[in-house]
Amino acid sequence: MAQLQLPVRLVDGTQLLLSGLSASSSLEDLMEEIASRFEIPKNEQKLVLDSVVIPTAQPSASLESLGIGASAVITLVRVGLPQKGVWTGTSSYRTLPAGACWVYEVQLDSSSWRWLDLPSGTLEIQMLYKVLRSPRSEAVGFRGIEVLEGRYDWEQARLVAGGVFLKPWAGEARSCTEKRPQYVSMPARDIVAACFQLCKSSHGRVSCRSLRRVAEYCNYEGSEEEWQEEYVAQCEHFECSAADGLDAAQFGEYIEMQELDDDGLQVLMAGLEWEALGQKGPNLHRIMSLTPYLEIHFQDDVALCRERKSADEADECVEYRLRRSSSNIFSN
Repeated sequence: MAQLQLPVRLVDGTQLLLSGLSASSSLEDLMEEIASRFEIPKNEQKLVLDSVVIPTAQPSASLESLGIGASAVITLVRVGLPQKGVWTGTSSYRTLPAGACWVYEVQLDSSSWRWLDLPSGTLEIQMLYKVLRSPRSEAVGFRGIEVLEGRYDWEQARLVAGGVFLKPWAGEARSCTEKRPQYVSMPARDIVAACFQLCKSSHGRVSCRSLRRVAEYCNYEGSEEEWQEEYVAQCEHFECSAADGLDAAQFGEYIEMQELDDDGLQVLMAGLEWEALGQKGPNLHRIMSLTPYLEIHFQDDVALCRERKSADEADECVEYRLRRSSSNIFSN
C-alpha cells in the first residue's frame, strides 16, 4: 500500500511532513509519530482535520476510516491535562456479610490519562491498585488497573467518573490505547450468550462445576457441600437432570435470577474470559470490582476521593485521600 505524505502543522505555523504511514495505519500510529517529531505526548494531542476534531476514543481506527488521505492537512493543537502528577495513598473496604477487610495501595498517575472528548471535558483515567490486606491470602501483593471514564469540572477542580473495565498490571503506567474489551459495548443478552459459550461443556450444557464459577461471581460463598445442594435445587427448578446441567435458555434464566446490572454482567464475562485464557496468578475479577461512581477533588497536593454506588449522595460513601508523590509505588 502506498505511503502517505501527511503535512502536520501547529497553530503557530510550524509544519512538518510525516512519512512512513499508509491508509491502513492506525490513529495511534499517527499520534506516536507526532509525539516523536513534535515532542507532544499522545494524551495532550488534539488533531483537527478540515475544522473537525478527530475523535481519539478509538486509537486502533485506520487513517482511511477517519478520512485521512493523501490530500489531508492536519492541524495539531497541544491541550494540557487538567492536573499533572502522581498521587498515592491507601483505601480500605469491608465486604458483607462477613465484614472481611480489604486494604489497597492506590495510585493515580496523570501520565496515563487521555482526552476522549475535549469540548465536554471527557477523560479516560486509570486507578492502579495493589492489595495490601485481604481475606484471600493469594490476593495479597496482587496489582491491577481500573480504567474509568468521566468528566472534569475545571471550575471546581473535580473529576466525576465511573469504572469501564479492569485489566492486569503490565509493568508500566501508560495511556490505555489498546482496543477496549468487546463486552464493554455488548447488549446484556449477548453477554449472557457469550458467558454460556464460555461455560458449556462439550455436550452443550452447563454442569455443576461451571455453574458454581458463575455463582461465585454473583457473590455465592457457600461450601462445596452447600453448593451441591444448591445445584440440585436449581436443576429441580429448571426440571433438568443434574447429570446434564442447564441448557442455554435455562442458563439465561439463572443469570436473570441473579439480578446483575450491566457492570455485574461485564465483570462476569471478563472473569470467565480470564479463566478461559488460562491467565497466570489470581483472577483479577475476583480481587477487584468496577467503581460505579467516583469523585476526585484536587486540592493543592491532595486528591480527595469519594466512592459510592451511584451519584445519590444518600448512598454510603467510602472516602480516602491520595497525596502528591515523587515516587511511583508500582515501579518495584
